[in-house]
Amino acid sequence: MSPESETDNLAERPDGPGAPPARPPRPRMSNLTPAPVPKTVPPTVTILVSRYLWWASFVAGMGVLLFAFLARNTQVEWLTGVVEDVQPGQDAGTLKNVATFLFWATLVAVSVVVLVEGILVRRMMRRHGAVRWAIFFLLLVHTAVAVLADAFLVTSEQEGLYLRILLAAQLLLAVAAFLTSLMPGAWGWFRADRNGDGHQRT
Repeated sequence: MSPESETDNLAERPDGPGAPPARPPRPRMSNLTPAPVPKTVPPTVTILVSRYLWWASFVAGMGVLLFAFLARNTQVEWLTGVVEDVQPGQDAGTLKNVATFLFWATLVAVSVVVLVEGILVRRMMRRHGAVRWAIFFLLLVHTAVAVLADAFLVTSEQEGLYLRILLAAQLLLAVAAFLTSLMPGAWGWFRADRNGDGHQRT
């Protein structure tokens, strides 16, 4: 018998007729009941379609970055001519510096849009429906960046045609993915009970 059990037994024995009642034994500590773990609510078909459209948009955005980077020398040379038409009389070094800055600034803008959209979509796929408002405003920025990229990256060469197609596909797929996340099949998934029973609210 352990010392703790002997102490509990002694505490239960009265010392005499006038002794106070013995204190009850202490309950044992138990770790047999773990904390409830919320169940994962499977995404609906609408959510899956929205996710696949977002992935396709990200792939198109990465294609824009890849094509523009591989054709950077042609792009900068073409931009130099554009800047010279806007600001005639500048020396060649200044024109090339301005064209290089515009090229890399446009690539950074496209990269930031893809990155931020990926972060917000990942949070949305964790059933945070309110993130869709942030995605809506980001799509407005995405539209402006697409127009900027079309002006500074799309040339008359074959690479320019590919870039224009990828820019348009990236934007249209993102808009389609966002609109899909607003359909009735998506609302039920975002409102699904988070208490662990996995049932969706109507």
